[in-house]
Amino acid sequence: VLTKVEMESRYEVEMEHYSKIINIEALTMLEMARKQLLDQQIANTEAQIANVQAQINQYAALITQTEQELTEAQEQEEAQYELFCSRVREMEKQGEVSYWAVLFRATSFTDLLGRLDAVNEVMKYDQGVINDLKDLQAEIEEKKTTLETSKTESESAKAELVSKQSELDTQRSQANAVIQQLSANESETEGALADLEAQQDALWAEAQRLSDQLVAQQAAAGQSTESNPGGYIWPVDSRYIT
Repeated sequence: VLTKVEMESRYEVEMEHYSKIINIEALTMLEMARKQLLDQQIANTEAQIANVQAQINQYAALITQTEQELTEAQEQEEAQYELFCSRVREMEKQGEVSYWAVLFRATSFTDLLGRLDAVNEVMKYDQGVINDLKDLQAEIEEKKTTLETSKTESESAKAELVSKQSELDTQRSQANAVIQQLSANESETEGALADLEAQQDALWAEAQRLSDQLVAQQAAAGQSTESNPGGYIWPVDSRYIT
């Protein structure tokens, strides 16, 4: 027979175990939600890293292409400059002879027209040499600017990649910590359930012992075993207190 005080005491023990299990399960749900959020953050960071890496690869290809184009432009400029210098040397050799002097040497109108065409062609050619040289020089400056900009942006992207990798490592560490906490919660829950089951087994065994003892006492006294004045008996065939 269990007295009222014993029943309340053992009820409080079981409620303490139940409360512990419920608290652990609540913490587990929170950790699972946190793990899901971390998984989403990790996936997002990995996508950002892939995007930054693609940008770095594009910058590398652009830098290689620009360097090649710059080398070609510089070679063309060198050749064009040499052509310009040769034209200057040729003009120096002619001394004081000007385009007008060439025209004035014409012996006829037809000869004048011919000389005029020749002078125009020479002037166009010389101006073309100068213009091509200027264009090449402008192109070289543009290529240099593009190259420097690409290198600067590439270095910035590499710095961002390092930052993203660090962020990813932190997120993965946090996710591993959550997994370890979930494992610990699972072990703690199993331990609490085992304690609760052991407590219930002990209660059942004690109740069964007291019930058997009461029946034996009543039988020895010639009393009915169906009544139990002044105490509690186990009401149903169950291992749980209700």
